[in-house]
Amino acid sequence: MDPHLEPVHTSRGTNGYISVRDNTSDMSLVFGSFSNRWTLGDDEYGLKDLTVEGVFVDVGAHIGIISLAVLLDNPKATAILVEPIPENVALARRTMMANTLDGRVKFVEAAVGSGTIRYGGVDADDRFVGNIATHSGHVIQAKVVTLAQLVKMAGGHIAAMKVDCEGGEWEFLNSKALKDVGLIFGEWHGSGSDYNGPDRLRGLLDATHEIVNLTDVGGIGLFWAVPR
Repeated sequence: MDPHLEPVHTSRGTNGYISVRDNTSDMSLVFGSFSNRWTLGDDEYGLKDLTVEGVFVDVGAHIGIISLAVLLDNPKATAILVEPIPENVALARRTMMANTLDGRVKFVEAAVGSGTIRYGGVDADDRFVGNIATHSGHVIQAKVVTLAQLVKMAGGHIAAMKVDCEGGEWEFLNSKALKDVGLIFGEWHGSGSDYNGPDRLRGLLDATHEIVNLTDVGGIGLFWAVPR
């Protein structure tokens, strides 16, 4: 499965390239933050209005989509990409090199929360999206990195952080190091039969951050939280 470089532009109109694989969910995920010559993207995280000066941490970086958008639009930002699936890390590296951004990024091939990562069967479009609990197919044991370790890598403070780690967020965000993180946004995952995800998220973040936007579409949703 040979990847190719797809020309894209950010919600601010900055041009770039991203390495994607055919017959996967790569491009559909790209359109959550980028547009190209024939499709208008969604900007699901509101990156058009995001300003980052300092270290941006991308937890669950996949193929580097969000980090690429942040770096293209924010020349004073650097990024730490955290991703456990080797195939995704390889594509993210290729993307950063194609945009001459490799000097502004650090790759951490690791998971958060749990080191047991599952990703889909060979016929699934989303087979390169890792999950700590579901999917059949490959199972890998990844190194686990904590928020405190990432804060240290960032020099003591994370300016902004995206978290989309398919269930790993609960243990990862249960950390005293939250006080050293600025804006936090991303996706939360849960099950209404097991716990109330929004309330659980508030319980983790309320001491250090105010949740200013939160959606729940049935056990999953997006959130934005700013420091108190």
